[in-house]
Amino acid sequence: MKNLITRIWQRSLICVLCFSLVACTVDEILSSIDAALQTAQGLSAAVGAVNPADAAELQLLSGLGIAGIQAIQKAYDTYESNKTTNNAQNVVVAAQAIQTNLPQELAAMHITDPSAVQKATAWVNLMTDCASAIVTEIQAVSPAAGPKAVKPYALTPEYIQQRWLTDVCQGDTACGNLVKVHHKHHAKLF
Repeated sequence: MKNLITRIWQRSLICVLCFSLVACTVDEILSSIDAALQTAQGLSAAVGAVNPADAAELQLLSGLGIAGIQAIQKAYDTYESNKTTNNAQNVVVAAQAIQTNLPQELAAMHITDPSAVQKATAWVNLMTDCASAIVTEIQAVSPAAGPKAVKPYALTPEYIQQRWLTDVCQGDTACGNLVKVHHKHHAKLF
């Protein structure tokens, strides 16, 4: 009887630990999406005043980034409410669209201000890294989303915020303050 109680306790503990690990990953995804959305919204402010043609190009690029992150958020919300293979794959597809579209759009733009080009390039790199990290995280919580990617580094919300400050804002703290870390938490089952 004692062995049976011990085995039940051990299995219960393992289940709770596994659920906690998945919950942490889900919370990390939610927080990373939030930080990525703030980053997407901040491009024009990070670049500052530029000629009207460059401003229009940057506004277009920023709009694509915002729409892309919002598509990831919508797909992820759908996945969270109904954890199917198709819904997990939709998150991956939305993230991959950012990885493909933003670099292509930036390359096709005719931004003349060298500082704006540098900041926009850093911003696109950060956005594509965010999308890549979200793909990795969704594949970790849903093996049905595709083969598990190797995570080269932890793209936490704090890391996103730091990259925003150093790479895009180039140390300008007023610009850096545009991205704040908000730790998101999904609804708990217990």
